[in-house]
Amino acid sequence: MFGALVVRQPRHTDPQQHLYDTDDPRYTFVLTDWLDGLGIAKFVNHHHTEHDNKPYTLLVNGRGKHGKRHRFRALSNSIQNCPIVISIDNHTLVPITTDGHPIQPIEVDSLTIYGGERWDFVVNADQASLPYWIKFQGKLDCDDRFKSAYQVSYSCSACCCCCGCVWW
Repeated sequence: MFGALVVRQPRHTDPQQHLYDTDDPRYTFVLTDWLDGLGIAKFVNHHHTEHDNKPYTLLVNGRGKHGKRHRFRALSNSIQNCPIVISIDNHTLVPITTDGHPIQPIEVDSLTIYGGERWDFVVNADQASLPYWIKFQGKLDCDDRFKSAYQVSYSCSACCCCCGCVWW
């Protein structure tokens, strides 16, 4: 069992407050590498046997709103060597904190998150209201040499609930 524990500070004390318009609890991505057995068995297999220990896919969630700069929070619960690259078609990401510490913001096309890491980033939802794919691509033990673990979500005008429709 796992989930996000987000400790929010008052907005007026946040040194990054000017970079985003919304900070909604629904804009949290909890990422994990999905396995078909207990994590401990897969971890031991990774280091001591030739058994199959690669994740089958990734799990993700989230939501959003058009015309605003949204603060998203992502955390990775991956137990394997499975960094996850996050990107959104036709949008850039602006990382603003890592593991709870503010950083100098810089606009990037994608962000890589490793197991146990937390990243907060801002997405400016300033593009036309079309479906945009939000991609979560596994690398290293999760890349196409093994099972090619990945997940996608999309922005839309009406909410869906599968792996996390983000509407803006």
